Order: sequence, then C-alpha cells, then structure tokens
Amino acid sequence: GKSLAHRESGLPIRTGQTFTILAEDSDHKEVPSWDLLDLSWNFLRVAAICGADQRYG
Repeated sequence: GKSLAHRESGLPIRTGQTFTILAEDSDHKEVPSWDLLDLSWNFLRVAAICGADQRYG
C-alpha cells in the first residue's frame, strides 16, 4: 500500500506520531485559530476513512 513520508527528510510517517506546529511569526495576527486547525484535522480524518472504505470495500 501507499505510505506517507515527511517531505524534507523522506522518513515515513507512522501511526501515533506527533507533530509540533509553530507559527513563523508569533506576533502575526493572521495565525489560524485552534478551531480551524481542529476542523481541518476532522476533514482529514473523514477523507482517510473514505479512502480506506474504497480500498477494502
């Protein structure tokens, strides 16, 4: 099957791996809110579930 890899290092991304997301400029007023990040994460989870269904269904 397909696997995901970190763009810069090429190392595989594994289940349970954690990431730290930082803003380049902490004084910048346009940093996305936690709610938007959470919504984006939920959309990615739904997309992953849909892909799993098509692959195995």
